[in-house]
Amino acid sequence: MTSDRVNLLDFLAFLLRWRRFISLFVGLIVLCVVIVSLITPARYVAKATIFPSQEQQLDISSFISSKLAGLPGVAGFAAQMGSLPGEIYLTILRSRSVSETVIDTFQLRKKWKMEKASIEEITRVLLSRARFQSNLRDGTVLIEVTSGDPQLAANMANFYVRELDCRNQELKSQKATHDKIFIGERLEDARRRMDELEDSLRSFQERTGILDIEEQVKATIKTAAELEALRLTTELELTQAREMMESGNPFIEELERRLNGIRGQMRQLVDRHQKSAEDKFIPTLKDAPSYGITYLKLLRDITVQELLYQFLVQQYEQARIAEVRHTPTMQAIDWASAPTKRSWPKRGVMVIAAGAAAFVFAVATALIVDGFRTASAQPDHPQHSKVLALKSALRRRRDSEHTRDQ
Repeated sequence: MTSDRVNLLDFLAFLLRWRRFISLFVGLIVLCVVIVSLITPARYVAKATIFPSQEQQLDISSFISSKLAGLPGVAGFAAQMGSLPGEIYLTILRSRSVSETVIDTFQLRKKWKMEKASIEEITRVLLSRARFQSNLRDGTVLIEVTSGDPQLAANMANFYVRELDCRNQELKSQKATHDKIFIGERLEDARRRMDELEDSLRSFQERTGILDIEEQVKATIKTAAELEALRLTTELELTQAREMMESGNPFIEELERRLNGIRGQMRQLVDRHQKSAEDKFIPTLKDAPSYGITYLKLLRDITVQELLYQFLVQQYEQARIAEVRHTPTMQAIDWASAPTKRSWPKRGVMVIAAGAAAFVFAVATALIVDGFRTASAQPDHPQHSKVLALKSALRRRRDSEHTRDQ
């Protein structure tokens, strides 16, 4: 504790000894900084904040899932049109074409006295005074323009907003045109494919007689059940008749003919080699599975193709509307206004920082000089010999330079 007090008192005594030097040095530096801050041209920053307009877009996942809720693997597919992320907005704002438009509109060559400068150089200066930032969290874009004229800064920031909206509309219109051409080609392919599938279904129906596989199979099963019941009944009657009557009885022969006819119909129902016009619409039990699978595949393909066709029609109409639409693509949350408070120079900060740095530098310089003097004046000081040697070396060097000059 005593040592700390002694060191503190020594340091205070040191400051008192060197107070004039430190005060003069700090005061001179602060005065220079104040003069520099007063003569430095003021800079003003104008800010504008924009937000992309929300648009209704057709999503194929919601479209198809609403039509085929049970169809797996459809809901994960989505197609969107017309949305530009914030990073692309920044690319547009920093583009050479936008920069040249700003330079020509506000005559920046003349205002900045850069008439002979190349377009690359003046564009570089412009981008150093214009700052663009995208907020990925909420999708907003911040535009900041720095200028010595507050009104010019505000006008340039607002011009950036309007120019970005104009360029974005052009890009969306071009994209809609390309989309319309592409979707139109896909629409023709879908229409041609749907016609082919419909022709295939019609040919299949004409060849097999299948119009409604579920109802027709039900009719086949019902007919088979009725024939089976009739066969069992006829066989029972024939058995009873044979027990009660002699062979060759006309009634027994009639029952046998009837039973043979029922069995023939059942064989035809299971596997019919030749179909009459009436039997064409009743599928056999052997053909029903293969006919059913083929019919359901064709029906499924036509259903999916119809949904795709409906979606492409809506996409095509949407692209046609987007191609000729010139509505604003973004909303200005805050338009830029002429700032009243300068952003640079920050005189208070400059003076405080310069004063603190000057004080540290002055104290460090004084400590070095004071230590050098103390070591030189006290023979018992540990660094006394080194200081004398340094002085002798400096003196010899000065004398040699003086001699060489003569």
